[in-house]
Amino acid sequence: MKHDRALAYAAFAVVCVVWGTTYLAIRIAVTTMTPFLLTGARFLFGGIVLFIVARLHGDAIPRDRRVLGDVVLCGVLMVAIGNLSVVWAEQWVPSGFAALFVGTAPFWVTLIELLRRSGERLELRRGIGMLIGFLGVALLVTPRGAGSAFDSRFVIGAIAIQLGCIAWQYGTVRGKYSLGSVPPLMSSALQMLTGGSSSRSPVPVSASCHISTLHRARLPRWPTSRSSAPCWHTRLTSTPRATCERRRCRSTPTSIRWWP
Repeated sequence: MKHDRALAYAAFAVVCVVWGTTYLAIRIAVTTMTPFLLTGARFLFGGIVLFIVARLHGDAIPRDRRVLGDVVLCGVLMVAIGNLSVVWAEQWVPSGFAALFVGTAPFWVTLIELLRRSGERLELRRGIGMLIGFLGVALLVTPRGAGSAFDSRFVIGAIAIQLGCIAWQYGTVRGKYSLGSVPPLMSSALQMLTGGSSSRSPVPVSASCHISTLHRARLPRWPTSRSSAPCWHTRLTSTPRATCERRRCRSTPTSIRWWP
């Protein structure tokens, strides 16, 4: 029991450090790549690597159609909607604000659990604390809270991140109860592959190219020669982050999880 708890906290620390630096890398990368291409390439690359590791570990591919359907659904929710929303929003939302906006994740996952018949119940003190935190994040989406970054695109980006949070947390809760029979490495790999494939569909890429072209001149420019570093950062950190996130989610109560 103590060993599992220690592993959960260690995984949580890895998520904080490795995943936390992704926001800055994404902010730099979206100046040279479309959000859909960045998200798709990142998770396809990470998914392939993790799939190979899972197979070498001896994990089997699930054969049950219902389980495979849940894997695909969770991958779309968490990657093609959840993560992609953050990447898309960071065209206009500074990376620091994006990281803070994601702090509402505990609020959404707790609400989703409360809506389930057999979901985890919420203590009054914990609920008040999360509500205060949610209101604190909401204050950032104001002229005084956002400062010079505040404009209509900033607000749209903040809303997109919240929609992504809801999708990610719903995928997390669904995976918790539906994918318990799938080995964690294989489950993460398949979700990354399906989510990454969905993020690279032709229609979203075309739309992203159009939106990015309209606003590219207004975005802060970073040297093109350095753009490859953040791209490789976001790809290489996808695999260890997914593994640690899976271990952390299975070892901690739903109400205290968050989505970095």
